[in-house]
Amino acid sequence: MRNQFRGKSHCRRYISCLSISCLLAAVLSAAACFRIPVRAGVVFEPQDRFYTDHADECSYLNRTCTAGEEAFLWRAPDSHLSGGRVKDGERVYISFVYTDEDGIRWGFADYRDQWILMADLFLPYTSEEFLEEYEAQIYEGEPQVIEAETEFVKWLYPESGQIVNDALSFPDDLEIRTFYEDPDGRLWGYSYYFHGSRAIWICLSDPKDQEIARREQQEQEPAQTMNARQQALIDEKKEACLPQNVLLIGPAAAVLLAALILIRLASVDKGQYGR
Repeated sequence: MRNQFRGKSHCRRYISCLSISCLLAAVLSAAACFRIPVRAGVVFEPQDRFYTDHADECSYLNRTCTAGEEAFLWRAPDSHLSGGRVKDGERVYISFVYTDEDGIRWGFADYRDQWILMADLFLPYTSEEFLEEYEAQIYEGEPQVIEAETEFVKWLYPESGQIVNDALSFPDDLEIRTFYEDPDGRLWGYSYYFHGSRAIWICLSDPKDQEIARREQQEQEPAQTMNARQQALIDEKKEACLPQNVLLIGPAAAVLLAALILIRLASVDKGQYGR
């Protein structure tokens, strides 16, 4: 009995190992089939068929945008299937942007696994826009060091009125080489990236001051402004679009009809046997 039991145990282990091997092979085959790539181990590319087929035509954006009043989601830029609308003012993270042959830009909304017109989105004013607008006043100078473990306020950009982190610190010295002086005479320092933190703006005149007011309200810019021809093409596309769930209507109706027929037949049989 003991040898027989031991044999069954070995058999179960063999089957278990075989199942794991088959599962692993299936996963690897699926990954190869869908060509899920990773760029340099840092930027993960979308597991989207349209993106995979047009990866060379897409550019990396990595921005969170704001949806406008008429923002639609699409299964793909070349599709007429819509995934519905995005609420006005909703924040949408865009990883990659594809530009079609008509110059119309489409962003991949990662958390929705769908595409959206960049013309339906607005880019919020951030450090990137500030650096571009005030390029002439931003300069390189003698480095200043924020010593390790020193807490400071991280701002969205100078005089933005928006605190990103009210007590940021790093385990190593932070060397600042890029500077900007605001109209009130305060000196600001900028670092593109340090210890996982991007776009670091520090008020070097008072690194812990949390009361620096916003100077002016910055308007959000459209992520793309289309010409009349592009707008006409999009208007036509939106008018002809179908909701994605329309594809489910046919199969669902067939299943429902089959269920009703089965119920009807069952009730007829029951009546006959009851007699």
